[in-house]
Amino acid sequence: MLKKILSVFVLGLLFCAGVSAQSSNTEYKVKNALIGFGCGSREQGDLESAKWLLISDVSGLSLMTIGGVGLVLTNLAYDYFKVTCGKVSTADFWINGSILGVGTAVFLAGRIFGIILPDKFAITENADLKLDSYGGQIVMGLNFRL
Repeated sequence: MLKKILSVFVLGLLFCAGVSAQSSNTEYKVKNALIGFGCGSREQGDLESAKWLLISDVSGLSLMTIGGVGLVLTNLAYDYFKVTCGKVSTADFWINGSILGVGTAVFLAGRIFGIILPDKFAITENADLKLDSYGGQIVMGLNFRL
């Protein structure tokens, strides 16, 4: 069941990346939709977005790993303590499940923003280059950021 849900989600992300993409940004969107730590934005030249996607991937995957391993260890310890002590609290299940949920949310938010950020970068970079034509001549105004 979980494999089906994850496969549908991945296909949905790739479909959204392909449908909403301009022809030049499709490659970057697909690379950002997959686990790549922001390599699509890095190839596009958007290092700020690549940094945030890297942070999102690392923190999301780390929290998901910690939560998942914690759930497995809690399950083993719960069975052991239930046999030896009798009455055991289930708070650790909730804590590790919450960590796993937060990691999943951070990771999925990074995937969603990874699809959006290449268009944002393309729009802001094209806005800096303004071309105006006056009577056959082209006047170009460039905004430089230092």
